[in-house]
Amino acid sequence: MNAPLAHKLLVILVLCLFPGLVFAQAEAPAPMPTCVIFPIQDMSAGGDTKEYEQTITDSLSAWFKVAGFSLVTASGNAPAPLSESQTLSAAAALDAGFAVTGSYLIQGDQIYVAVQVWDVSGGRLITGVQQRAHFNLAFYSALHDWIADMLLRIEPTEGGLTAVAGQPVSPSQSLEPQLQTVPQASQPAQLSAITFLSHDEGMELSLPGNVKIGSVANGKLTWSPAGLPQGATLRVLKEKPGYHTEWQTVRAAAEIHLSSLAKMHSNGVEADWTFGQLAGLGGTYRRYVSADNLFLFGGGYFFTQPPLSSTGLLVYHADASLGFGGYVFFPPSAYVRLGLSTGVGADVTFTAVGTYNDFYWNLLNWWLETRAIGPIFFLRQEWKFATGIGNNLLGTGWMNIQHIPPFTFGVRFEW
Repeated sequence: MNAPLAHKLLVILVLCLFPGLVFAQAEAPAPMPTCVIFPIQDMSAGGDTKEYEQTITDSLSAWFKVAGFSLVTASGNAPAPLSESQTLSAAAALDAGFAVTGSYLIQGDQIYVAVQVWDVSGGRLITGVQQRAHFNLAFYSALHDWIADMLLRIEPTEGGLTAVAGQPVSPSQSLEPQLQTVPQASQPAQLSAITFLSHDEGMELSLPGNVKIGSVANGKLTWSPAGLPQGATLRVLKEKPGYHTEWQTVRAAAEIHLSSLAKMHSNGVEADWTFGQLAGLGGTYRRYVSADNLFLFGGGYFFTQPPLSSTGLLVYHADASLGFGGYVFFPPSAYVRLGLSTGVGADVTFTAVGTYNDFYWNLLNWWLETRAIGPIFFLRQEWKFATGIGNNLLGTGWMNIQHIPPFTFGVRFEW
């Protein structure tokens, strides 16, 4: 075998048996540093600004992703800002190399924000930021600048990241190369404008902390969020005179469709029919003492009872009741609602031999109603207990129809 041929066979044998030797010098890409961002905690008095926690946390997560971090999801929410030992222990349990904690405090028109970045393996605080700003529409822009400046004070090392001593490094020294290696698709879009779409003309919108956005005109409202990342969680307060105030949680996007507000009502009338007493008709008037929630009512039902034999006579009944009730669990804007009421009443029976009065306690009424198809339709069950007082016909006991508390079906109109 000649030397050139032997040399070629030796090369082929090496390639087949030891392919790793060929690529041993190829440098593996550096892994992205892992980081867990714990929920940013609200330290403000009262609870009307707590909903901002998720929005600020989502914004931090988006900016850390852009900076080249691989985020690890935190399990559950901490009830208070984590201490150093709690932070490092919780982050280590999640196999995160770095951790971010923080809090904010809103006082008047000012918001105070504190954010910390922790090196989990080193057991130490790397860097952080403590700033304040006016709590208005420019807050997100200020928050973005603070976090960007904080990230510029961190530079990569073989063990991960470390704080840069002295002056902040320039983007060309550390952060900018990282940003250039992040795929464009992974960078969250910074929304320059959000358009809220609504059929409620004149409805006013605001964010937690009484941050006013504006009013809906011609079916829309355009808002400049100043650097809000796309997909961030927002809680929007919707208000309009004559309508129920309502919070709606949305995701930041170029266009957001808002659900309609429920109109407030002070009065209502209904027509109803009771199963087992269908040869009749009832009506009720209700007056709301708390719009669409608590009410007083007065009603009546007139029906005839067919004779038991061909020679018998019709028996007539007139049922009148008074009481109060309200709704539970579901708000006025819900398409299905549950209500409860109680009261007193009297059932007057007219027969050929005399007139009888059965006074009763309307112990419990419960009903389900829906407005999904326009007018409000309801199905109600009434638990009436005859007291046996006076010239009565039924004595004492439950006023059932064939041993079942009566069901009533009806329709209601409100204004």
